[in-house]
Amino acid sequence: MKTFAIAAIDGYQRFISPYKGFGCAHRVRTGGASCSRFAKRAIASLGMIAGLLVTSVALKHAPPRHGSSRARKADQPRRHRRLPQPRKSQASPL
Repeated sequence: MKTFAIAAIDGYQRFISPYKGFGCAHRVRTGGASCSRFAKRAIASLGMIAGLLVTSVALKHAPPRHGSSRARKADQPRRHRRLPQPRKSQASPL
């Protein structure tokens, strides 16, 4: 099973990935390995089940895919909700 999964990833990396026209979200976020390379390494070192679990958790935290309407530009800051400011009391001076 492990050998088949690694062979399938090799096929994807060689025949599909170079022609899809955009980079993997994991590579964009981390600046390191692509999603498929991360999965291949995880499966090779941890086995099929544990490798897929580790990969799914890691990629779940990747940013939205390229071209998604939810994708945020790298130079655009995240918007956080402002917390309500405490009201200043109108105490009269003595």
